[in-house]
Amino acid sequence: MSLFDFTKYTCQKTFESKIYSEGNYCSFCQKEFKNNAGLNKHIGRMHNSNKDVECPTCNRLFRSRYALKFHRKQVHEKSTRVPCPVCKKYFYNKYVLANHLAKHSNP
Repeated sequence: MSLFDFTKYTCQKTFESKIYSEGNYCSFCQKEFKNNAGLNKHIGRMHNSNKDVECPTCNRLFRSRYALKFHRKQVHEKSTRVPCPVCKKYFYNKYVLANHLAKHSNP
């Protein structure tokens, strides 16, 4: 069995990347990312001021289709709603419920 020696070969392909700051830090909030792809996604979702995706039901504007999808599931479809086991009140999602439950234990 022979082993292939990869150290003798170098990749001749070049890659293009968007670099917003050195070290993969967000120039807006200084959050660090493992790679440029994560940084670019973060900037698009968190710091993009263009709200050009409109909800067809209520006409509210969002920064991305992802944000619109999340809005529709929570507000219009109500598919993420969860009830409080103590008072039976419904909440948008399990994270809001967790904050609510803390109030039951610390009145």
